[in-house]
Amino acid sequence: MVQVGQIVLLSPANSKECTVEEAEFLDIAESVDRTLLKLDSSERQILAKRYDLLSNVASYNGLLLGVSNTAWNAHTS
Repeated sequence: MVQVGQIVLLSPANSKECTVEEAEFLDIAESVDRTLLKLDSSERQILAKRYDLLSNVASYNGLLLGVSNTAWNAHTS
């Protein structure tokens, strides 16, 4: 059963083996699962209640890193 915070990877039904990208993604998913197992009940509740906020913060941080990287590359080129 899928739990809150878990990553789900759906592959095509006719695929016989994982791609390199799928294997890397599965490694990350396993790492996330191990981290989630370490959380106590109150930490899990906070994660569930604040998931939208945390997701937005993470996406903006990723965007900010991309913009910063582009600006730095333009500056150093």
